[in-house]
This record gives sequence, C-alpha cells and structure tokens, in this order.
Amino acid sequence: MVDNKTIYEAHWHEWEAMKRHGPMSRHARRLVMRECCRFTFSSLLDVGCGPGVFLYDIHTRFPSILCTGIDVSESAVSIAAKRYPKVRFDVLDITEEIPTHSVDIVTMIDVAEHLERDTDAFRNIRRICNRACIILTLEGRMREAEKDIGHVRNYGKKELTGKLCRAGFRIDRFVRWGWPFYSPLYRNISSKVKSHEKPLTLLNRCIGEIFYGVLFWNLPGHGDLVVAVATPA
Repeated sequence: MVDNKTIYEAHWHEWEAMKRHGPMSRHARRLVMRECCRFTFSSLLDVGCGPGVFLYDIHTRFPSILCTGIDVSESAVSIAAKRYPKVRFDVLDITEEIPTHSVDIVTMIDVAEHLERDTDAFRNIRRICNRACIILTLEGRMREAEKDIGHVRNYGKKELTGKLCRAGFRIDRFVRWGWPFYSPLYRNISSKVKSHEKPLTLLNRCIGEIFYGVLFWNLPGHGDLVVAVATPA
C-alpha cells in the first residue's frame, strides 16, 4: 500500500510552485473551474486541496463563496493556511472522516488516483454534497514516475462512473481531454525526465508556458484525463 501521507509531508514544500505554475496543474484548474461555473452555488469544498491553489482561484472569481479545503497532509494545510488566510483549511482524511458541514459543490482534483479506498471517499462526499461533485483524474496506462508521487491506479473505462453511481451519485457530464499533446506526449516526457523531481527554474517556467499553450490544441472529447460531474441521486 502506498503511504501517500508520508510522500506529501516530505514533498509539498517543493511541489507548491509546480502546483501554481505547472502547465498541467493550470489546465486541471481551468477544466474544473469551467464545470463549477455551470452551477449556482454558495459554498465549495476542495478535497485534497494541497497548498490551496485552486481555492485561491475560486475565491478570487467568487469572493462571496464560502470556500473550504481539506487534505490529509498537515504540511499542505500549513502552507495553504499561511498563503490564503481568507480560506478555511482543515487536516482530514476523506476516506475515514466526514466533514462537519454540507456544501453545494465538492471538487477533487488529481486526488482520486491516489486513494486506495476511493469508494469510501465518494460515499463520504455524497453525505455532505448538495449540488455536485466534480472529479478530475486519470484513465489509461500508468507511468512508472506516477507511482513515485503516490498514484495507486489509473481508472479503467467506466470504473470511475460505476463507483460514483454506487456511492449514490448520478453522472451528469463526463469529459475526456488531453489527446495527443498531454497523453501520450506530455505524460511520457514528464515520466522520462522525472519532472516532479526538478526545481522550478526560470528555464522550466518558460518551457512550461510553451507546453501550456500547446495543450490547448488537444482534440476535444479524447484523452486520458477525465472530468466527471456527478450530482446526488
């Protein structure tokens, strides 16, 4: 069993910049933000919030929204709370605990693929989710480097939607994205060079900006990155 908490505690301080500036992190936030904007909501919980970058985007765009973030990593929550004091952050393992308050929207970005007990997480989310749960994760072949950062699975076709339905949701939208420039091109390159181990230098930032632009040219409706929008059944 992968010890994700230990991985996060050891690395979040060096991964924070990647989450803010990395091309795929920016696209992930953009895709989830697009789905959030389809709803009217007054509260949002980001599960596995890491250093809080997505919640900063939400708070900036919707300043009146009640924003909360939870993460199993004390290190991540500490970083987030110091950087974004207007957002509430708590240390909580969604596979074992249920947040104390219900919310309209629950987001889970690059998290489900890290969870051994993902179905338990989905059931706990269902108990506090009023309007929609928006999950961004991966399908297809797992690269070796992804195991280094705590991935325990890439979902098979219909695996994610099946688990969400069994947890008490119905699927309103299911979006595939990323072919061919994210997957296989970007995923293969990142895996081979182990980009998660590299510091975010000025040169890397410039390369990242180029990749960020290239990734807009992915064909719609195709790819290994998926966004599931589920509403309470």
